[in-house]
Amino acid sequence: MDPALRLQPGQPTLTPEQEAYAQQFIETRMAAMLSCAAVDEAEAEAHLRAAYRVAGLEPPQVRWFDSPHAFGAAHVPENERDNQEANLSSLLFDAVEDSVSRVEYDRPMTRLVLQLWRGALGSMKNHLCPLLLASVLDSLDDAGWRWVWFVEQADHLDYFQGVLVDRSMKAYLKGEWAALSQFFHEVFEPNDAIHLASFNELVSGYRLGRQEAWLVRKPIRLEWDEQGRLHSTAGKCMEYADGWGISAWHGVRVPDRVILAPEMLTREDWSSQTNVEARRVMQERMGERFMSVLGGRLIDEGPRGKLYEVVRNESLYEMGLRLGWPGTQDEVERYVEVQDASTSRQYFLRVPPTIQTAAEAVAWSFGLSVEAYHPAQET
Repeated sequence: MDPALRLQPGQPTLTPEQEAYAQQFIETRMAAMLSCAAVDEAEAEAHLRAAYRVAGLEPPQVRWFDSPHAFGAAHVPENERDNQEANLSSLLFDAVEDSVSRVEYDRPMTRLVLQLWRGALGSMKNHLCPLLLASVLDSLDDAGWRWVWFVEQADHLDYFQGVLVDRSMKAYLKGEWAALSQFFHEVFEPNDAIHLASFNELVSGYRLGRQEAWLVRKPIRLEWDEQGRLHSTAGKCMEYADGWGISAWHGVRVPDRVILAPEMLTREDWSSQTNVEARRVMQERMGERFMSVLGGRLIDEGPRGKLYEVVRNESLYEMGLRLGWPGTQDEVERYVEVQDASTSRQYFLRVPPTIQTAAEAVAWSFGLSVEAYHPAQET
């Protein structure tokens, strides 16, 4: 490395060359973390064995999994449940903390690296990890698993499997720590955490036990939109080698058919979907056929549009009204149908269920009352 790029103890400010290198370093690490290229698994295992030796542990037997789903569904032997993860992690974290502490956390280089990483990969934690976790849990629920999270008197195995699912994406959760340890290994001085940090970049997730290390291979496909949200118009936006993955539309997780066959979506698909954002995506994907598929009731129409009402579950809604159940009104949704002035395309906007007229609905979509909405020209 160019000596001019190296960080000196007590250095009060960064040189322009150091700032530029920090930016380049984070971009490189980000690309490696999100890469779907084939990984040298022998290299990953070599880094892992070195990490175990640093922690004073014998190298484990390695078991690879093709997806977080396969990892989460696997049975953990009883003698492996009280594993050495905490010991291994603490020893390696202490190693990088010792190195970082010598340059001090309040120094500008440390702040810059963390700021660049969080800016570049903030979307990964905000969008990828929650969707990945929810998808793994849902797929395991479908397979008959019973999940209990941190609940008093919870069954031990349920609790342990819940923790195991979190490990299935651990590499993404630890990306910030790994980048920081790698950076200081290069620009300040070598640290023993480099082995685990390098390993972290070559997998999706892992569980490090006394006898066995379980590793999740990286996905073979990973796609985003311009805002860094998981998104694909052609299939799964995140897919693993065994075919398991996630379908999402601009960060909203949806069933596969919403992406691949929107023309086949039915009223049952829409009404059975409990997530409001997923129903919104279904509406968008159905396009102009949305209201005819749902069988909406026309409430009002005017020169600027038509107001429709849709009841998601009519029998439940009627029973709720009869018995006075709270929240019954949540089964009702109202939409105003308007026309795009530039394309003549008809589309639907969801409005509050208290709105009574089409004029009021259109005005509401602009944040105005009916009295205040008087456009000279609509575009």
